This record gives sequence, structure tokens and C-alpha cells, in this order.
Amino acid sequence: MTKPRNVLLTLTDQQRYDTLGCTGCGIAQTPRIDELAGRGLNFSRHFVTSPVCSPSRASIFTGLQLSRHGLWRNGCTLPHHIPTFADRAARHGVQAAAFGKHHLAPIIRRATRPHHHGFDPWLIGEGDQQLIDDDYFRWLRSEHPDAFVSYLTELFTQGHDKGYASQLPEKLHLSNWCTRHAIHWLEHQRDPDRPFILYAGFFDPHHAFNPVEPYASRFNDTELPEPLFDPDAIDRRPPHYRRYGHLQKITRDPSRLDPIRRAYHAMIAHVDRCIGDLLDALNRLGLADDTTVVFSSDHGEFLGQHGLLYKGPFMLDDLLHVPLIIAPAAGETGSGQICDGLTSAVDLVATVMELLGLPDERPADTRPLISQDHQALPESERPFILAEWEDSKQAETSSIRCLRTRDHKLVHYGQTDTGELYDYANDPHECINRFGDPTHRDIQRELFHSLANAYLTHRPDTAYLGGW
Repeated sequence: MTKPRNVLLTLTDQQRYDTLGCTGCGIAQTPRIDELAGRGLNFSRHFVTSPVCSPSRASIFTGLQLSRHGLWRNGCTLPHHIPTFADRAARHGVQAAAFGKHHLAPIIRRATRPHHHGFDPWLIGEGDQQLIDDDYFRWLRSEHPDAFVSYLTELFTQGHDKGYASQLPEKLHLSNWCTRHAIHWLEHQRDPDRPFILYAGFFDPHHAFNPVEPYASRFNDTELPEPLFDPDAIDRRPPHYRRYGHLQKITRDPSRLDPIRRAYHAMIAHVDRCIGDLLDALNRLGLADDTTVVFSSDHGEFLGQHGLLYKGPFMLDDLLHVPLIIAPAAGETGSGQICDGLTSAVDLVATVMELLGLPDERPADTRPLISQDHQALPESERPFILAEWEDSKQAETSSIRCLRTRDHKLVHYGQTDTGELYDYANDPHECINRFGDPTHRDIQRELFHSLANAYLTHRPDTAYLGGW
């Protein structure tokens, strides 16, 4: 067996697939992430299991579909008996350290420190204003009280529906804090005789849309492409889409939407700089030759597409399609290959286990995407990917199930006769809902059959605790 290698896993929050230079974004300023793609594997059809944070992250960390791991919505907690990749790695002597956003338990209304899920050390920086047991906000409040008060005041007065430059100094930003602690662990706390998996969880580019300088002003003069909007599309979609029609006051007004979009790209540019600092640290410490770097995100963001903003109970690719880049250790090469097979976020666990030399530690739903020598595995391509949403408070979106193939997507709403069906050959941007269309009767029946056989009918009974 090939020598186990270290893994650096970097995860952003709410980042669309098409926001990097290496994924085709003409305005992106992401040279360090693009560098990873240039020497690694760029998975161009990679999808998450949920359009919101906690359920998706639980799948990324456990390798299980939502209906197996039970964290069915924001506001729930991942059951402690379900192992994460960190739990599995630690059982075999691999160090697992984590810094930044986890969100495997509710953030708002959190009263106690959540479970560590196998990480040691484990410093939390959730990004949302979790003031009780968040290591980042505790540090900012203790060490820089004036900046803490100013930053919170800014967050609460500016809100989440505008793009603006934060006055917080870059060195005090959460992304810098996360990066600084990760590098400190590499330099001073890591056991040099044991392999490691280091997780860096960045909150950006999640709203609030508030980049710091020098990134905030980089896109001030950038010409932005027009967001996709079909005014007739909403009438062809299920009724709950119309509940979000108020967002068009923002998304159809360039004076309001464009500052948000510029801020969003500025936040990604900041994350790119931080990832560059991590890569430089690996080089400086002589670890680059033994460390595979993985970059991805937990879900996407509408960013004005389809007249929508943020995320929510929608199974469109804007929210489910995210970047995934796996870069081999320095000196090796994945040849800058674009892998266009369908892959799921549940597969990151098996991939990490493969890289760490623990191939027997795979949950049922996951499969490795690459071999230890960084070759894409043909069997990693899936015939379809699955995504889910549950919300007991809203009857019309209480249970949403999605099945996406290369050519079609079926979305079904519980026991109702409501759904969505998209035909990518004729509608690559998901504007025409063909659910119930007689011309698509056969493919709809075929996808329903696959959907019925793919999902568990019962998930673990995990309590909703409130908040998100």
C-alpha cells in the first residue's frame, strides 16, 4: 500500500460552482485555488446533498445521505454516535485538527459547547453571531473589544441584504483567524511522526456580504454579467417559489444587487489569499510533498439568478452544484484534469480515507473519487446524485427529494402531486419545469422509479432545537 499522506481539507460556505477562474468565472480573483486546479483534479459536476449548511455539512463529514445521518435541517444536531471522518481517522492514529466553521449543531440558541466529533484541537468560528461559545467571537471580544463592538454594530445595522465594505481590519477577520490557528497548529502542535488531516472551515462568502479591505474595493469597477431571469419561469414552478418573490426588489435592481455580487467575489478573493497562506506554510514546513489539498463548499448561492438570493427550499443547481478540487502533493501531478462525471459530497469521506490509507473505513453511501496516487477512479462516477430537504413547519416543503442525472433532474414534494422536472439538453439553466408534461412522461416515470428505490423511507428521529 502506498504511504498514507496528509490531507488539508478547506471548505467554504455558500459558494457557487461558477465563482473561480478555474470553473470559468471571468471576473474571479482566485489565483491560488486556480493553481491547485492546474496541478490537480477539477470535478466539474460535483453536488451536495442539501441546499443549506448543517444537513450538507453532516453529509460531507460523515459520508452519509441526509436520511441516514439524521441532521435533517439547520437547527438540529448530528447524533454523536455517527462517526465523522475525524472519528474514523483518529481511531487509526491520524491527527485530526479543525479550525473555523463546523455547524453540526445549532448556532443560534446554542447554550453549551457542541460535540467535537473526533477533532483535537477544535476551535470554532461559526461566522453567525454566536456569542456564547464561539472561539473566534470570544477572542475578538477579549483581545479587541472596540473592534468587537464596532463589528457587531455594523452587522446588525447594515443587515444581510446589501453589499458593503466592513471596517474590520483584515488581521482581525474570521478567515484570517482560522488561517492563523491552522498554521500555528502545523508549526507548533502537530506530532511530526503521525499523519494528519487538517480542516479549515471558512465562513465566507456566506452573507452578510461584507468583505474587508483590501479586497472590498477590488471589484468596484468590474463589469458584471446580467443574472439569468425568466419572468415566466416562476409560474411554472411549485407554489412555494412565489413566497420568495419579494427578493426581486433586490435582485431586479442593479443598484442593490451589483454591490452584493461585487462583495461576494471580494470575499472569495480573501479566502483565496488565506488558502495561499496555508499552501505557503506547507511549503515552508516541508509538508507540501506529503499533503493532498482538497477544496470545496457546503452549498451554493442564488446571487440574483432566477430572481432569488441566498438559499432555501430549492433544488436548483445554483444551490447544489459546488466546486471540488483535489490537488496532489507538490511535485506530483493530477495533470490539471477536469473530471466531468457526476460526484456527490458524500464521497469526500471515502476519498479522505483512501488518501490516509484507511480504505476499510468507508460508510455505506460513500465511494473514493481518486486513488492514493491521485488517479481519478472510473467507478467514482454516479448514475445520479441525491439531495434532500425537510421542514416540518411548512407543509408545502415538508419533504423534498431530488434526483439528478447528467441529462435530467426530478424534484418531488412529499405525498403531493407537485414537482419539478428539468431537461438539460434543451434547458441547461433550469428555466422550464416539465413536470407533468406529456412529452416527458416516460423519463418522469423512470426517474420516479429510481427516486423511490434510492431513498430510505425513515430517517433517525433527530429533534429540532430551534434557530439555525
